Amino acid sequence: MIEAIGGHTRRTISFFGDVLGLFALTLKQLPKLSAGARRDVFLTQFRRQLYNTGFRAAYVNCAIAVLLGIGLADQLFGYMPKIGNAADLFVVVVVRELAPMLSGIILIARSATAATAEIGYLRLNNEFDVLRAQGIDPVFLFILPVFFAFPISLLLMLVYFNFVCLISAWAYLYFLADSGWTLSLLISAVTDRLTGGELLVTALKAMLGGVVIALVSLHSGWRVGGRFTDISRAISSSTTALLIAYFCISIGLSVLVY
Repeated sequence: MIEAIGGHTRRTISFFGDVLGLFALTLKQLPKLSAGARRDVFLTQFRRQLYNTGFRAAYVNCAIAVLLGIGLADQLFGYMPKIGNAADLFVVVVVRELAPMLSGIILIARSATAATAEIGYLRLNNEFDVLRAQGIDPVFLFILPVFFAFPISLLLMLVYFNFVCLISAWAYLYFLADSGWTLSLLISAVTDRLTGGELLVTALKAMLGGVVIALVSLHSGWRVGGRFTDISRAISSSTTALLIAYFCISIGLSVLVY
């Protein structure tokens, strides 16, 4: 048992060391952006990642936000008929907790697994060795764009989620529950309760969480060996690690700040 615990501890420490090493290796690529040709290549890859991650996932994010907004409005309007109480609930429950958590889960399930698989296939087919032989740094070409695209995408997803959730909750209350609340009145009540600290913590969850999701998913794909089954194992292990890590970040920041 002691041997098993020791082995698990060594693997965990090695994992964190590898992720930090990948983070340092990625930061070393930043000076290359000063060259115009390399910057154009980076922007092409970055726009592709941002489109696939931040925009093509919008329909999933918005669909879940609609269902959540309707569910909250239906279940809680009878207990909180005052608009001020409803606005407080929206900020505490949706903006602080549910929007970051659900958006992070969508990013992990939809985009992080795809990034792990893409890097894994490249490693499996020795594409990185071919790129290095041609004088192309695979970290700059594949890792750096994802490193920047994921946190920005997660921040965009939070904006989509909160806005659509609020609109759907208002539509249910106005048209079906006959609350008499106008959209401008509800938005004003919510924005009055959104402080600079609330927005800063939400943005920090997106930025920090997006960076961690990018690094862990890319690291898992990078570790793929010469067997085809390594890719499925990498996706499985990275998804588990990402869910734990992201929940720790999101809940930890809420506990520390609020």
